[in-house]
Amino acid sequence: MLGNPETAAIDALRPGALYNYNMLAYVDAAFFSNINKYFAGGGKPEEIANQGFRPNLKKRGAIRSIFDGQYKFSRYFSPLEHHMPRTLEQLFAHNDVELFDIKNDPLELRNLALDYKKHGELISMMNGKLNLLIEREVGEDHGQMMPGNDVSDWKLSPDIQYLRL
Repeated sequence: MLGNPETAAIDALRPGALYNYNMLAYVDAAFFSNINKYFAGGGKPEEIANQGFRPNLKKRGAIRSIFDGQYKFSRYFSPLEHHMPRTLEQLFAHNDVELFDIKNDPLELRNLALDYKKHGELISMMNGKLNLLIEREVGEDHGQMMPGNDVSDWKLSPDIQYLRL
């Protein structure tokens, strides 16, 4: 592979490229909009922790994706519900799902996951590849990057001022 990398199959080392992403701005846009309104109305950064702002972490904004050279598979879930779905039932119960055939649909106009009855086997296969890469490259994916384990104790830092545009 090292001597002639252009001839190597895309899955020569692993079954695909893994993409993990959690960002509060993608989970709850209204949360940041309200903070922006607070600042626009004269709110002070040092007082923000006492304003009661809380993101709705039940929204499905955490992303786990895989690209295997042909298909891009993504699942969007709540940061409070990190999980490894093993069945189609588990997958669709706790995720918004996308599956695109990048070779035949490079603009990602047709989400194959919308027809899960027709593409169920492919969805299961891609979900299995995704789970395998998460297990190998991440380990236990349980949301350790989120602030605190209890949303009721979640506090904003005055450093939020650096997020303003």
